[in-house]
Amino acid sequence: MFNFRKKTRNQVDTHKYYSVESFQMNQSILTRLNDKVMQYRSDFEVNLKQEKIASDLGMSLYIIPLIEELKFYYNNDLCMSIAQFVVLAETNSADHRVKSFFLENALLRTASIWEYLFIIVNEVLQTELVVGRDIREKIVETGCHDIQFIPSGKGYKIVAKPLNEEIRKVAESELKKRYKLFNISIKNKSNELLKTVKKKYSKKDSIQHLFDLYKCNEVDRVIKLRNEIVHRRPLTAKFSLAPNELFPGNSVSINPNGWFDFNDINITMEMNISAIREAISTLMEIIFYNDIPNLKENENKKFYAYEINCKKCSKEFLINEVSADFFINEKLKIICPLCTAEDTDIIDKREVNDRYYFSNFKEYSDFLFKFWE
Repeated sequence: MFNFRKKTRNQVDTHKYYSVESFQMNQSILTRLNDKVMQYRSDFEVNLKQEKIASDLGMSLYIIPLIEELKFYYNNDLCMSIAQFVVLAETNSADHRVKSFFLENALLRTASIWEYLFIIVNEVLQTELVVGRDIREKIVETGCHDIQFIPSGKGYKIVAKPLNEEIRKVAESELKKRYKLFNISIKNKSNELLKTVKKKYSKKDSIQHLFDLYKCNEVDRVIKLRNEIVHRRPLTAKFSLAPNELFPGNSVSINPNGWFDFNDINITMEMNISAIREAISTLMEIIFYNDIPNLKENENKKFYAYEINCKKCSKEFLINEVSADFFINEKLKIICPLCTAEDTDIIDKREVNDRYYFSNFKEYSDFLFKFWE
C-alpha cells in the first residue's frame, strides 16, 4: 500500500550530493548564532533563601561532579545545537535537508539531556534503579557467587565460587526483582523512575515539578520526534514507512517535500530549552537545600533537629531531636562534634527530612561513643 502526496511548486530536491559548504554558516548567521547561544546559556546560580540549610555533605560531594557535567552539556552541546537550528529556521537560509541535519542533532541532544538529568535525580533519591543493562548483569552475576576472603600472606585474596544451579536460580530471580533498570518515558506506565519514586517516597513539590516539566506538551513533541527519527525515518524522507491513513498498519509514504513540516518547530525547541533550564535550576536547589522527600512510611511524620551554636569554635550545627533531648533532660550541655567543646547553646528547632534525621542520629551517636571511650 502506498500513500502519495502531490508535488508542489516549492519542492526541494534533497536527493542529491550536498557540498560541504551547504552545512556551513556565513558570518552573518554566525553572529546571530553567537547572540542566540548567549541568550540560552545560564550560570545556574542557586537562589539563596533566608532559611538555614540541613545540607547532606556526602551526597553533595558525590553528585556535584555529575551536576557540573550536566551544566556544561547544557551550555555547550545543547545550547549550540538548538541555536544552530533556530537561527537557520528564522533566517530561512537553508533547504529541508540542511535544516533536518541541524534539527535532528538538536532533537537527539534534547532527549538525551533529560535522561542525564533524571539519572542524577535517581542517584539523589537512592532508588536502587540501575543505570544500564551491563551494570545490572554484573550485579546479578556477582550475587550468584559465594564470595570468600581467604588468608593469603599478610592479607587476603578474594575467591568467588558459583552457587549451585538451584540456589542460583532463586538468587538470580530475587536480584532481578530488586535491581530494576532505570528508565524514563513520557508515558507514565513506562517511566520506571516515576513509578519507583511514587512507591518509595511521599510527594514533594520540587521533585514533582521536574516530572511535570518533562511531561509538558512541548517536551512530549520533541521526545516523539526523536523516537521517530531514531526508530523509523529521517525528517526529510520522501519515501518512508508510515502509519496507513486508511486502515491500521503501515505503508510506504511518498511525499515529495518530506513528511515533516518545519513550520513551528523552532518555537517548540526554544520552549524545550527553557523547560530544561528550569529543570536544571530546580534540581540544583533540591541538592543545595537537601530538599528530599520523606520515605512513604514517614509521609505523615515530622522530624526535627536543634540548631546549636558552639561558643568555642563559633560554629553552628544541627543535632537530631532524640540526641539533643537526652542532653536537655539530663541538664547537660550538648557536645560540639566539631571541636568537642561543651560550651554550646541551643538557638532554635526546625524540621528536617527523615534521611537527614537518621543519618545525623547515626553520625552523632558514633561521635559520642568515641568521645566517651
